[in-house]
Amino acid sequence: MNFTSEQNKKLIQQLQTLSMHFDQKITIEVSKKQCQIAIERLITFNS
Repeated sequence: MNFTSEQNKKLIQQLQTLSMHFDQKITIEVSKKQCQIAIERLITFNS
């Protein structure tokens, strides 16, 4: 299966876009986790 240079460029763009989405998703997951930890600490602190 041989790709032309043009096909390769399109593939690279698609992969870069995909990888950016993964970065955003991971960032969201991390932020969500940090919020949950903060909430738990506040609940403990207030009780």
